Amino acid sequence: MVNNAGRFMKKLCFLFALGALIPSGGLMALVSEPLFLYEADPYFSFTAGTGDASAHKRALNRELAVGKHQGAALAFGYKYTSWRFELEAAFRTTEIQEFMRFEERGGPIPAPSPDPFFPGSRFNTYEAEGSVRNTALMINSYYDFPTGRIWRPYAGGGLGVSHLAVHDLAFPNSRNPERHSDSEFVLAFQLMVGVLFELAPETDLTIGYRYFGTEDVTWRVADPNERGATESIDLTGTNVHLFEVGIHVNF
Repeated sequence: MVNNAGRFMKKLCFLFALGALIPSGGLMALVSEPLFLYEADPYFSFTAGTGDASAHKRALNRELAVGKHQGAALAFGYKYTSWRFELEAAFRTTEIQEFMRFEERGGPIPAPSPDPFFPGSRFNTYEAEGSVRNTALMINSYYDFPTGRIWRPYAGGGLGVSHLAVHDLAFPNSRNPERHSDSEFVLAFQLMVGVLFELAPETDLTIGYRYFGTEDVTWRVADPNERGATESIDLTGTNVHLFEVGIHVNF
């Protein structure tokens, strides 16, 4: 079970992302007239970024440690005055570093365990190879804060679906070095803030921060203690903080 604080933070981020997609109430106060009265200007954007990610965990019984996330996203959308709405496709990946779990001397602790630190348990770390791949399709909404200068701060959020996959996961120095891949479709959400810098009348450079998260995921992976065996593990989904640079082009 994921700890309550982690669940609360994910729910909070989800609610912020949902609010960013609904330009009503307090958000509509930023717009003096209904959006449909403005002509829609199409645009295209490309962003690339890297950042740190939290490990995929199952309470204190399982942990899949990963390295830095890298990836890119393409988006096509329409701008109405200071609002932007877009459809975004993104792909990000990270290398798996190690797999950790609490085990009894005779084998794994039955999971979930209320207290993995019971007598006779041990914390084993297995060298791991493979990657976690994240392909996402998102609907985003942004608000560009007008400044009258060549730079404009922006804030936004998005909701969508992510194909979250563990690819070629193996434990080379264990009793079971076989490779396994598995995947699942999960709900995804994100929050974005940053600054647009005008490079030309229809072209902007974007520099920003993105939080991207998903629902929890269930993968079937190799059991490192038994050759040919597999186990199904429930882990937290992606929880990544990205620094990004991109290009935004108006048509």
